[in-house]
Formats: sequence, C-alpha cells, structure tokens
Amino acid sequence: MHIFADVTTGLALIPGTFGLHTKKTWVLHMYLTLIGMVVYTVIASLGYTADEGNGLFVGMFIIFLIVTIIVAVIIFVKEEGVGFQ
Repeated sequence: MHIFADVTTGLALIPGTFGLHTKKTWVLHMYLTLIGMVVYTVIASLGYTADEGNGLFVGMFIIFLIVTIIVAVIIFVKEEGVGFQ
C-alpha cells in the first residue's frame, strides 16, 4: 500500500505542477489534495526509516516535511495567487 501511495502521489504531482505553473483555476482543489498526499507519504516514509533506525534519513524526511509545510503556507498567503481568484 505504501508503494502505491508513493507512485500515485508522484503521478498526481505532474498535472498539479502543470496547473501551478500555468495558473489554472482548478489547481487549488488539486493542490489541497496533493499537499495531503505528499504529507502522508513523507510521514509514512519517516516512520519506516525510523523503524529501520536510519537517523540520517529520518532527518531528511523531517526536513522534507518542514519544507512541504512552508511551501503550502507560501502558496496560500501569496497575494497574487496562483490562479486561485
């Protein structure tokens, strides 16, 4: 199930990224879903690597999680919007 979630997230990020860069109006709904998917896969990967005892990768996934949250906040507070009007 974990691999399926990772692959689905990766495939869904392709049209989502296209929508962000071309400032499509539908991208907000997809973006909310994608951020949730990314957070889920990062947390699942973090848990897996923590169980394996690999501290370096745990740190890497914590950084990924923090960056994901920061990017989400930046997108939502950006004055110009990304086609979210």
